[in-house]
Amino acid sequence: MQEPAKDIQEKFVLYQLLNQRLEELKQHAMMIQHKMVEFETSKFALNEMKGAKPESEMLVPVGSGIYTFGKSSSSQNVLIDLGAGVLAKKTLEDATGFIEKKKKEVEDAAQLLQAEANAITAKLQEIIPELQKAAQEQNSLTGG
Repeated sequence: MQEPAKDIQEKFVLYQLLNQRLEELKQHAMMIQHKMVEFETSKFALNEMKGAKPESEMLVPVGSGIYTFGKSSSSQNVLIDLGAGVLAKKTLEDATGFIEKKKKEVEDAAQLLQAEANAITAKLQEIIPELQKAAQEQNSLTGG
């Protein structure tokens, strides 16, 4: 049989680890929210491009919140970053579909993160009363 102090110490370590993982999940959730906003912005821009007349002036993102002026072309194609620096030429419709697919993947990942966060929260709710009880017992033994 385990010593009560060792059992409480293990629960406290578990509590700390679970809290740390929960914080990591919160950070991932924030990154997912930013990615979802990026997807919506890209979809909006693609839809705007569909209606743009050739040679109309538009803002072109360079990165890091920097834009330059450019002119639209008669081409209805864009380049999509597939990863590892590989670009593919796609129609505006295909690009919109690509974004929708990526958005679905990110939504699925968000659901998995939420499920894990819920499980961790439930475990924390289980551990907290035990730790509080142990702390109260320790205070009564030390006269605190």
